[in-house]
Amino acid sequence: MITFVTSLPFNFANLHQRGLDIEASYVTGLDRFVSSWKGELSLRALGTHVMFSRRNDGYNPVQDFAGDNAGVGPLNWRWLFQAEYSFDALTVSWTGRYMSSGHYEPRYVQCVENCPPSTATAQTIDYNYIESRFYHDLSISYGLQIAGTESQLFLNMANVLDEQPPLVASADPSLMSTNPQLYDTSGRAYYAGVRFSF
Repeated sequence: MITFVTSLPFNFANLHQRGLDIEASYVTGLDRFVSSWKGELSLRALGTHVMFSRRNDGYNPVQDFAGDNAGVGPLNWRWLFQAEYSFDALTVSWTGRYMSSGHYEPRYVQCVENCPPSTATAQTIDYNYIESRFYHDLSISYGLQIAGTESQLFLNMANVLDEQPPLVASADPSLMSTNPQLYDTSGRAYYAGVRFSF
């Protein structure tokens, strides 16, 4: 005779990702190129490439969300470039941020003519592309002594070219017209201040 039954949830869902991280850096004194040049130059590049990001919920067909720039998927490519010049107390740097192009949804079937009918797992759409973006940031800082304390004055400018995020169409008016987790939605911005070391 059965006297006790226990029913517990089982998490069958899984995520399988594969990618590649790339990093390179180079530092040199400018006098290596021209003896009269002063200061030091440092260059750095960091990249991440997601080959696939497959999600299996145990019910729907397995989906590859790599490049799903409108939703929760990771970018196919993300790059960060940095160039910095320093001389004595002065430091000037440039940062470039690149986000690769992608799509709205991996299940969509992009089609213009003789399109198949939409299904729950493969909706027909005439445009399934989101553009890439490259942002430029600049900063300048100067170290000095203030009241006997090591300090630094700084001025930063983010998104120098005021690059706007790619617009993403949505049937839900409550959603933003872009993905704020990936793209700069505030435009060009300035930051200035003083840092103290105690």
